[in-house]
Amino acid sequence: RAGWTLVRKLGLVRKALLAAIALVALFGATLFGYANSGQTRVLERSPRVAQGVNVAIDLVSIDPDQHVITLRATLFPEGRYLDTEDNTFAVPLRVTSLAPKDSVIYNIDVGQAVGGSLDFDLPVVGKPQNYPLDHYDFSYFDPQAAEASRAAPLLRIEEVGDDGKGIPVDVGLDPEDPGGLVGWAEQWRLIAQGPKLRTEFSVQRSGAVIGAVAVVVFLVLSMAALAATVAWAVATRRRPIEATHASWFAAMLFALIPLQGLLPGAPGIGAWIDVCVFLWVAIVLMAAMGVFMISWLRYRGRPDYAPREPEAA
Repeated sequence: RAGWTLVRKLGLVRKALLAAIALVALFGATLFGYANSGQTRVLERSPRVAQGVNVAIDLVSIDPDQHVITLRATLFPEGRYLDTEDNTFAVPLRVTSLAPKDSVIYNIDVGQAVGGSLDFDLPVVGKPQNYPLDHYDFSYFDPQAAEASRAAPLLRIEEVGDDGKGIPVDVGLDPEDPGGLVGWAEQWRLIAQGPKLRTEFSVQRSGAVIGAVAVVVFLVLSMAALAATVAWAVATRRRPIEATHASWFAAMLFALIPLQGLLPGAPGIGAWIDVCVFLWVAIVLMAAMGVFMISWLRYRGRPDYAPREPEAA
């Protein structure tokens, strides 16, 4: 019997070690995937120009609830537009945002240092309620074209003449890929046409974010299943009633909202993940807690408050 007990203990230790190794591996894979989740793919890009202004584009932020993304443009003049001695702009420029709404105009004066950035807010199309499978697009829909989705106008660059009128400036693209935003996977088409820069942009949650959400959803569903199992075992008298279990049910119930808020990039309450998972987990937990309390009232004996007779000496 002693040998069998030792074997069982060794088996439990081995299982515990395997579980710990699996947990550490999952933890490391999640951190590594999230840290490297800013993936950028440029499907098409126009070349640089030797006489004009080259533009580098970066994604700064995404606001799914407002359907708005913020892009940052950095201008690098070339040829006669660049003062090579001071690394400044040699001619005045006007940069106009061509967004469908809230168009912005930036004026760049002669002598302004190269390297400054300009931010543009663009409307995107997407469904935040589909989190974490949501994706957002910025493009131009042309039903008459062979490809219905085309690159949409982003900005226009002009030289400001002496009379204040705009003179078109050739635009090129910087060879560096746009900087990735952590937690997202991006696809770009950057096309320069004379003084205009067009872009087709698509972004979706990275695989690391989807994996992290899947782990949390699995744990939440397991928690609900465990609570329902405990409540059923108590209701059918397979297990004794422990009053401390009530606080356990309550703690799990109140942990749902913080767990939902800890999901990476989670939108406001009302997404499909809330309707399909968190709402029903809350219902199961409340029902299990109710079954437990009813069982406690049914099966626990009434307290005896009658005075006890003194014991005989």
